[in-house]
Amino acid sequence: MTDNASFAGFQKHETLQYGLTTKSGISKIKIINAVANHWKHRSERVMNSDGKRQKAIEELFDQVEYFTDIKYPV
Repeated sequence: MTDNASFAGFQKHETLQYGLTTKSGISKIKIINAVANHWKHRSERVMNSDGKRQKAIEELFDQVEYFTDIKYPV
């Protein structure tokens, strides 16, 4: 995602709003990115003292009715 965004002249976070959306209007690309980050950074949660990344992921998951407090949320 980062490479494609860069090739198009954007930063990744600028492209997360594009593409197909859920019924609630959330970009499916944004959901995929959050799921990937949830798994990619799961071992860092213990070390991440401020929890900003995890909080953002949890808020997005709540909006699409996924849960991060179970072993396999998606």
